[in-house]
Amino acid sequence: IWAVGFTLSLLWLAIDYIRLCRYVRRLRRPVDESVHRTWCEQSARLGLSHPAAVYQIPGLSSPMLLGLFRPCILLPCDLPEHVLAISIAHELTHQKRRDLWYKLLLALARCLHWFNPLVWMMVRQAHRDVELCCDWDLIHDQSQAERQRYGQAILDQMTRGSRHTARLSTGFSGSKAEVFARFRAMMDLSPRRPGRWALVV
Repeated sequence: IWAVGFTLSLLWLAIDYIRLCRYVRRLRRPVDESVHRTWCEQSARLGLSHPAAVYQIPGLSSPMLLGLFRPCILLPCDLPEHVLAISIAHELTHQKRRDLWYKLLLALARCLHWFNPLVWMMVRQAHRDVELCCDWDLIHDQSQAERQRYGQAILDQMTRGSRHTARLSTGFSGSKAEVFARFRAMMDLSPRRPGRWALVV
């Protein structure tokens, strides 16, 4: 029974990923000069020597990072100008942190423990933590005004929905609960504690 559940979970994960990759290969378009210039600026700012390629996808509702070995940033064709730089920086930060590989580890853990609801809860919380950490890396040294602008960009994307996502991808927006949690973290200016004692416990 466990082997059947593991095999079906693994197939579900693979089919979901392959489906999105085929969708991207079929519909991706090269970006225009202004988007490419923004991509170059954000890549240099984050110090990435091999930044993920960037494409536009019609019908995509939110920016995302996709691809384990050859990652690419996917942008909606109608992405507002005030969200563009923030979205690209966010997805490049995911690449820099290797968050897709972390999500793969979580997905495999869920396949192995498909019968355990606590593992499913753990994976869901870990996905939220991935986004929180990415946000923190981008804005921890920014002013309150920059944090508000970043939060507004996430809110704008949340209203667009989240179609065409897969488990082995990152998304700029999220559910209402996830976005509100990110807002609270972004506006919290108190110093972060390492949490070493909590780790020991």
